[in-house]
Amino acid sequence: MTEHAQMLSRFMVVGANHRSSSLAIREKLVVEEAALPRLLDKLQAAGLVQAMAISTGDRIEVLMVGESLTEAEEIVTDALADLSGLEHRDLQGQLFAFSGEGAICHSFAMAATIDGILLGDPRVSESLRTGERLARDADMIGPELDGLLGAIFTVVERVNRESGIAARPVSTATAALQVARDMYGELSRCTCLMVGADEMGFLLGRYFHEAGTGAMRVTGGSATRLEEVAQTLSADVVPLEDLDGALADTDIVIAAIGSKGRLVTESLVEQVLKLRKRKPIILIDAAVPGNVERGVGNLEGAFVYDLNDLEQMVMDGRAESELASQAAHKIVETGIRAFLEGGNLSAGGVNDEGIGTYFAHLRDEITDRIEEEFSNNETREAARRTADLFVERLLADGRLVLHRSDRDEGEEHSVRSFLRRLSGFSRFGARRKN
Repeated sequence: MTEHAQMLSRFMVVGANHRSSSLAIREKLVVEEAALPRLLDKLQAAGLVQAMAISTGDRIEVLMVGESLTEAEEIVTDALADLSGLEHRDLQGQLFAFSGEGAICHSFAMAATIDGILLGDPRVSESLRTGERLARDADMIGPELDGLLGAIFTVVERVNRESGIAARPVSTATAALQVARDMYGELSRCTCLMVGADEMGFLLGRYFHEAGTGAMRVTGGSATRLEEVAQTLSADVVPLEDLDGALADTDIVIAAIGSKGRLVTESLVEQVLKLRKRKPIILIDAAVPGNVERGVGNLEGAFVYDLNDLEQMVMDGRAESELASQAAHKIVETGIRAFLEGGNLSAGGVNDEGIGTYFAHLRDEITDRIEEEFSNNETREAARRTADLFVERLLADGRLVLHRSDRDEGEEHSVRSFLRRLSGFSRFGARRKN
């Protein structure tokens, strides 16, 4: 095995996602941002030197560098069981484990949001940045892991910039978020009230919580369920008899307590709007049968969306999403191929072949673009557009490299250093099922 192949084989990832484990287990394994440092402490104490954690509502993953996948899987399983209150045996068969090329391919696909329940899931990028920041704070990002993360972030930036993968809602949850953002912009200034906490209501509430909604409240349902939801979403519990007062101070309502019938009536919302001085309110009726009276949507300042409305938004964007997915996959495949062909990944062992590899892949992309454009007999305009694309790619990747270089103490600021980092050598990384 070559030195490069040995380096690649040291990348590992262990975790739980929608493919590996049940929803009941994943909900218990969710690690809030405040608890991530504790997870890193446990991993470090168990012997992991380079590691970071990524946690969203649908997954918890530990990306690391080490020698033994079996040992790494044991360490991560113990740490997650300890944090979640589960027994080690509860997680048997519930976690995935990849090493080498498998870990690298999985990590690229996960970060580019093409390997999750939701295509273009906006929570993933934020979780990646949070995970990287906390791992750096814990001094657990070494040269190999730094190299892989750099390559991943470069590909993610391209996917977001060129594919449009996050431009359209791909689920009822992301459609609901889009509606709220279109209305209010920054959600950190908004208050969200969950009326009921059944499965769909909880899913929507979790998305609004993870999107940074300013305050979460929950009412309706059993006391036990309300406390569970409140703890998970950092929400306040409001008595159902105080619903009218709570609505007056709410920007986004998620109604999901179907057994109560049309609990949110036209007369109630009319009173609420007067108290709000006609400040708009969004009501998402996620219950079947519905909880919001049909006449509410006729009130000035009240905007009602049921599951059919949200699903229609998803359907309208499905064709565009498919094209975006294809473009994203192509970008990810190119990034993985470049990383795997990169050569020595250690910070001190960069060779000039990597610079050639970077520009060779870039040349291939530009060549493909020229061939596509010239087939339309628009030679002069096609050449100009192709040149613009070439320059944009160099500038975008160059800015990212310079930004990361500014944070790396001891990095040699020279043309050679810049080209080496631009080639991806200090950023590279790969997949195998345990």
